[in-house]
Amino acid sequence: MRREYPQPGGNPLWQAVGVIVGAGLFALLFVLGLAVLAVVAGVMAVGLVAWWIRGWWYRRRYGSQRAPGEASGDYIVAEYTVIEHERDEPPPERPHR
Repeated sequence: MRREYPQPGGNPLWQAVGVIVGAGLFALLFVLGLAVLAVVAGVMAVGLVAWWIRGWWYRRRYGSQRAPGEASGDYIVAEYTVIEHERDEPPPERPHR
């Protein structure tokens, strides 16, 4: 069985206009994509600079201390008392402060 393929038809002038419009649309979308990329990169750069300034300000203000919320990795040394009670007994009363 023989296959029929669609043949390009129509006026060659309209085909040229279609190619020109398609290329123009492609160029416009390419430039629009570059503009969006530039905006996103700019926002990220401003955020990075703000983050760096915040760190610099905390180091200057608190000296060698860590910024609030940052983990230091140090241990807390404390004394504690282990209170044990039997399962059948109620837990001891805590003193009111």
